[in-house]
Amino acid sequence: MKKRIIGCILIYILLFTSVNANGITSDSTGEDIKVLMEFILDNYVGSEINEEILYYGALKGMFEVLDSYSEFYTAKEYDEFFVALEGSFYGIGAELQKADEYVKIVNVLRDTPAEKAGLLVGDIILEVDGQSIEGLSVDGAVAIIRGELGTKVILTINRNNEIITQEITRGRINVSSVYTEDLSKFENVYEKELLQTIEYIYISRFSESVSDDFAKMLIKAQEAEKDYLVLDLRNNTGGYMNQAINIARMLVPEGPVLYTVNKNGEEQVYYSYLENKVFEQIIVITNEYTASASEILASAIVESGAGLIVGEQTYGKGVVQHLYNFGNSAFKLTVEEYFSRNRSKINDIGIKPNIEVKIPYLLPEPTIRYSMNMKDDRIYEINEILKYLGYYEGNISNEYTQKTFEGIKSFQRDHGLYPYGVCDLSTQLKLNEILKDNVQEKDMQLDKVLQFIQEYNKNIKK
Repeated sequence: MKKRIIGCILIYILLFTSVNANGITSDSTGEDIKVLMEFILDNYVGSEINEEILYYGALKGMFEVLDSYSEFYTAKEYDEFFVALEGSFYGIGAELQKADEYVKIVNVLRDTPAEKAGLLVGDIILEVDGQSIEGLSVDGAVAIIRGELGTKVILTINRNNEIITQEITRGRINVSSVYTEDLSKFENVYEKELLQTIEYIYISRFSESVSDDFAKMLIKAQEAEKDYLVLDLRNNTGGYMNQAINIARMLVPEGPVLYTVNKNGEEQVYYSYLENKVFEQIIVITNEYTASASEILASAIVESGAGLIVGEQTYGKGVVQHLYNFGNSAFKLTVEEYFSRNRSKINDIGIKPNIEVKIPYLLPEPTIRYSMNMKDDRIYEINEILKYLGYYEGNISNEYTQKTFEGIKSFQRDHGLYPYGVCDLSTQLKLNEILKDNVQEKDMQLDKVLQFIQEYNKNIKK
């Protein structure tokens, strides 16, 4: 089952609609619940409980049987929801996703305590201040990780089966959703004149005003006569649907952006009315954490012919939640599914890139030597790393083939290991070391985008 993605800095909802639900009335089922609550209060022996605890427990229980995106908020959680929407709070600056019984970091915000402490996407948080968070919801984990400005929090993390303890000082997290960067750092590889024709924009999430900020950047790009837009949506887990649609209308040629369908089969279509092409090509970068509103924008760009996708297959969250007031509390409920411009299903499927550049995972602690003619899922991961590092060509499998043998042998020779083609324990550790350094030092997905633009630019000038 798909795991819920919720940001540590923002509760992500595709469409924020606040509706009063006080009209929901009780019936005989409600009376049964009341009788049961009274019986529990009169007879339960254990931790201290009261009627309020049981009441909210019952309400939350209803949402536990729904999909992982629907959720009930207590009054306190509802307040925290709006604190997050205001744009700043005190915390570490990491976005989280449920990962089995724990939570996983899916985005580390720039210039935050989390980034300075060296937290990485994929880190699984096991404990906060020495207390296990096993079974805790994402919201529950967020609540205890946040705190007062300047206070410290100790996280125990599983990083590829290595347990790490990290002390982090909480700071003010200012929620900025869109950034632009010049690409001058690539001038040693690509011509300066080419790089000056490219506008690079990174959207970390679709927050309440992101389309306004994007519009300002777009105007500057047009004034600078940029030919290409690199739109980086990696680790963008979603946000407001209307913001994604607004941006699509600035980039996508005339026609549908997406379709939504409710439980009754009623369809709503959102259109773009853009007449003239804004860029020669738009290249969207995605990864496995690109989700929800990000997938709306990415699919519209590709299916309209405005651009293409480079990177990894996206997450596959194609459903819409609305937020409803319920007394002092609130809940969000999945009420629609959305489909792409070409009516393609996205939910539980995702969007495949036009050019795949997959970032491999680090290998777990090695225990087995791998050699010719062996088959194992770990060999698939080894082949992925070899391909990423340039030691393997062609399709990847879980077999230790001659290609694997030659790739390992070349890798060993290049990195001071005995070159005999067997992926032993020391070779696996070295693969992890080189992969980690490579990922941190060189953005292979962005580099592939620049390669594509370079070739495309040459072809149109012929």
